[in-house]
Amino acid sequence: MSASRRNHIRQVILMKEVIQEGRTREEALKAALEKLGADENDVFVEVLETPREGLFGLIGSRNIKLRVALVNTAPEPEIEPDPNRIASTLPGSPRVFSDDTPEDQVRDFLEKVFKCLEVECDIDVCEGQNDISVDITGKDAGVVIGKFGQTLDSLQFITNVVMTKKFGNKKKVVINVGDYRKRREESVHKMARSVARKVMKTHKPEALAPMPPQDRRIIHLALANYKNIVTTSEGTGKNRKVVISFKSGSPTR
Repeated sequence: MSASRRNHIRQVILMKEVIQEGRTREEALKAALEKLGADENDVFVEVLETPREGLFGLIGSRNIKLRVALVNTAPEPEIEPDPNRIASTLPGSPRVFSDDTPEDQVRDFLEKVFKCLEVECDIDVCEGQNDISVDITGKDAGVVIGKFGQTLDSLQFITNVVMTKKFGNKKKVVINVGDYRKRREESVHKMARSVARKVMKTHKPEALAPMPPQDRRIIHLALANYKNIVTTSEGTGKNRKVVISFKSGSPTR
């Protein structure tokens, strides 16, 4: 599959959204709505990072971070995959999401997305007590992951938006390709600990490469219990990155 085709798939899956920080959820949401020019009823909100109070209420403190996406406004065809539009383009698909169970609704939506994008994948859906797990395999499964898992995260996000807004589904949909998420988490954990050890020796901050919100969250959680390490996110958009710094006056872990 060509690079241009891969980029097209990623662009179709992505939604119009903003990532916004604030001291409180209300503050962050208000700022995001102003950027999108939307009302609260027009968006889907996902909490990426919860607020955390640092040492003495200052050092190492962290704002709440939200992902806010438009869902009820008219979509841009080349960016947001509207489920009704997708279904209407497929031969022999007069009905849209007629199945009753959440499993069928998730599978139906993903099948239509993949067919429109000409992606050949097998979809295994299993509804658990707290979430709906989706495992994607097949010829083009690697394309679904994308760079640093960004396409996979975007696909998971839009699927949750559709299931929540259209069907009122309360369970989170978790989409994985094989054991990619587990391997990625282990890799990011290992990298974070390695850089933290270096910072503890040199006492000099280290800025990591820009990475998506999920990876940054893994790093923050992985180093949260390091008494002499503090992690902060800096930059905006695709250039947002984690900085690992030494916290003076604390004993070595």
